[in-house]
Amino acid sequence: MADLNTPDVIEEVSRRMQCYKKDAKELLEHFADVIAQALVAGDKVYFKPLGVFYTSPAKRPRQDGSRRLVVKFKPSRWQGLQDIRFCRLETYMRFRRQLEK
Repeated sequence: MADLNTPDVIEEVSRRMQCYKKDAKELLEHFADVIAQALVAGDKVYFKPLGVFYTSPAKRPRQDGSRRLVVKFKPSRWQGLQDIRFCRLETYMRFRRQLEK
């Protein structure tokens, strides 16, 4: 199975929803924004088909002693996703930069 990138996901969503690609792209951008804003606020995001997005402090502190927050994902036990282990998706700062744009 080939890797999917953002344009591939947008094309597949637009095909399944029978809508324009720009509408599918906007939908996915809003979805990512909702998750990012909740994580920046310190909330967990429970999305049943996929799993739980949450933040936790990094294991190792930075040189100045502060610890950054790391976004993690715990997959749900749904359609084969149980094989995926905890993984780091993005750092707190990347989400913050995305929100500032």
